[in-house]
Amino acid sequence: MQTVWPLEPHTVAKHSILRRYLQAYYPKMASVQNRIVFVDGFAGPGVYAGGEDGSPVIALDSLIDHSYFPKMSGSEFIFLFIETDRARSEMLRRTIAGRQHPPNVKVRVEHGTFEEHMRRVLDSLGEKQMAPAFVMIDPFGVKGLPLDLLRRLASFRKTELLVTFIYESMSRFLGSDEFEPHLDNLFGTPDWRQAMNLHGDRRKEFLSDLYARQLRSIG
Repeated sequence: MQTVWPLEPHTVAKHSILRRYLQAYYPKMASVQNRIVFVDGFAGPGVYAGGEDGSPVIALDSLIDHSYFPKMSGSEFIFLFIETDRARSEMLRRTIAGRQHPPNVKVRVEHGTFEEHMRRVLDSLGEKQMAPAFVMIDPFGVKGLPLDLLRRLASFRKTELLVTFIYESMSRFLGSDEFEPHLDNLFGTPDWRQAMNLHGDRRKEFLSDLYARQLRSIG
């Protein structure tokens, strides 16, 4: 598994969406909340092969470089970056450690899977409410993203999810018995199997529409 890789055009587009959204999200939430959480569930190494910033750095810079940041000093911002590959998580730690953060910005880098860490966080809360959270879910494949976990996150009224739908890897493993349980968990329904007899754009539209409906059903 590569520790770093080239930045691709579709990732540039995702980062642009993330940056623009967070520039509005941070000041809006800080105006009414004293604690805001940002979670990157598949954080990567924090940098690309050409030296470009990864999503964790973009999330931090969108806050710290914000023209309104001095007015947000009354709120605490907690960043949780989760990465399953040890080499990538260590590189992310080094990247983050080389940066200066204001006292009201707390950063944690965790090695492990998004699923295990978030279930642990949610289990520890019990009946308590979770602080307002923006959860970025940009997986590398179809494993470790069960819909029931997203449903638990979405049950908190002030939680927002940004989910990337990875069609290419999903379509590649569609006929594999090994991946059937992962796809059942991802979609939260066996209905994805109807796509196995479809091809091209029809398959893509069916699966993307099905996943969108499933996400809407939990929100």
